[in-house]
Amino acid sequence: MSQSREKLDKANEIISQWVNEHHHQLAATSDSLYCNILYLLAQSKLFTNQLDLGIKDNDIIETLKKSNRRYPMTKTKAAIEELEALGAIEIVSKRPKQHVITIL
Repeated sequence: MSQSREKLDKANEIISQWVNEHHHQLAATSDSLYCNILYLLAQSKLFTNQLDLGIKDNDIIETLKKSNRRYPMTKTKAAIEELEALGAIEIVSKRPKQHVITIL
């Protein structure tokens, strides 16, 4: 369990650093939205053995919409597209849409 926690902590560190370094390239949406998307994708990558079992974009959108920050669906979709354009994530499935994190 502590090994998993260490992996997540390290991933969170890398994500925060990446978002800080690319802040000027990201839209006006809050940095926390980008961090949350990347963190969910990091969890999926670290704890899922098969790519097709990983978190789907719709799951990310729903999770963040229901979070305490209540991120709107349109902002989350736009942020996912930005992260893809910047190379932080890449698309692995179009139906259903699914991305994987590439910065870890």
